[in-house]
Amino acid sequence: MQEAKLTGALGRATNLLPGKIQTGVISRSLDEINAGNASIYGAIGRDKLKAIALGYGDQALQAAAWELATVATMKANPTISKDDLGDIVSHTLSAALVGGVIGGSMKL
Repeated sequence: MQEAKLTGALGRATNLLPGKIQTGVISRSLDEINAGNASIYGAIGRDKLKAIALGYGDQALQAAAWELATVATMKANPTISKDDLGDIVSHTLSAALVGGVIGGSMKL
């Protein structure tokens, strides 16, 4: 499996390369499928579902980080300057949920 070719430090910094856990889970799933044990339900095994969940979680984390970085750098902006801590937390959680769903679906 090969997603991107970057040097190690750049790949880790930009998160364009899959993590060791996700790569291992995907490799085990591919081994299961290649072994011929892939019935319609057998192909969707524990490892594949775990890889999908890791993808959704990764995208949710990135969306939350983006939202927090935006709030931190644009606090003086008139659009968000009236927001209190509760609004910021609510918006960040909403963005993480929506970003996780959309981004995770795109990684499938």
